[in-house]
Amino acid sequence: MTSPDQTLTTKAKIKIFQDLFRGSSEAYGTYDPKTKKYRQIKKSVTDQVIYNHLSGKQPYGFYLLLKDQTNVGVIDLDRDEPESVLGIFARATHYQLPCIVEISKSKGYHLWFFFEQGGTKAWKVRAVLQMLLNDLDLDDVELFPKQDAVQNKNSYGNFINAPLFGRAVQHRRTILLDPQNALEPLKCFWQALLGVSRISESHLDDLIDMNDLAPPVKTLKPKRDQVSDKIYSLPSCIRKLLDVGTNFDQRIASFRLAVNLKRVGIPQDLVEALLLEWRLKNKPSNAKQIITIAEVEAQVNWAFPKNYRGIGCEELVIRQFCQESCPIKLNHNKRST
Repeated sequence: MTSPDQTLTTKAKIKIFQDLFRGSSEAYGTYDPKTKKYRQIKKSVTDQVIYNHLSGKQPYGFYLLLKDQTNVGVIDLDRDEPESVLGIFARATHYQLPCIVEISKSKGYHLWFFFEQGGTKAWKVRAVLQMLLNDLDLDDVELFPKQDAVQNKNSYGNFINAPLFGRAVQHRRTILLDPQNALEPLKCFWQALLGVSRISESHLDDLIDMNDLAPPVKTLKPKRDQVSDKIYSLPSCIRKLLDVGTNFDQRIASFRLAVNLKRVGIPQDLVEALLLEWRLKNKPSNAKQIITIAEVEAQVNWAFPKNYRGIGCEELVIRQFCQESCPIKLNHNKRST
């Protein structure tokens, strides 16, 4: 009897593979199965590269990061512990994070998570997967991507070997396993890949908000002294709002903060990082939720393209911190008399 996998053409399999195991198109990694030596190849990832991998001619590893975005996240358990794999899979299911399980080329396992095409912030992927591991006290397990971003255009981060390397498949390695059937090999690898569910960035945002997972503080380290000086030059009401947070009008507050931080010369990435820290200071009244990460990012994105100049004195969330000695208020009163 013909299996569903056998009905797929080689061209169809290559397309399925490329759609899922997608990263940099400018370079890829490989290794020599005999010497185990790894190397980078700075050439485009073509159909032939994928065919060579699937047919067992040359292994293919891909670089997951595209600046600060990724389409894929991987938990790399570098030891033969089936019980840990099943524990991770169960925890991932609890968080509604679908994944596929692969037995790696020599030892251990990979758990693959796929995200919306077009990319998801890598720090969010790493934060949520690390939370999953922390739940299980697995703090010595590797995550891919290994960084939140790559800054240098000639840097790609770390590559990870893709599954289904033809030569290894013959020895029942790099194949896909069924975590719902005691990690037995799946009968139809390609049908499993066709049925992969992608995780939305909004779902990651929900998990991040519910579990108070903060973005990496290290994004604030560059030019920290300059940022402090610029914050000091803000009006006192804006400084106070940034320092203590608010219990109402969080979206308006985040927009006005972004406008004022931009006005004193703080770049967008640092403004976003500052406001992601600021949101945790808020204590919304009437049982409302703290503004989400996605909402903060949206307000910052609204504030930066246009040349907004107003401080926001007309907004109640700003006026609550207004002082009689404020020079802006004094000037306004003089003009009014």
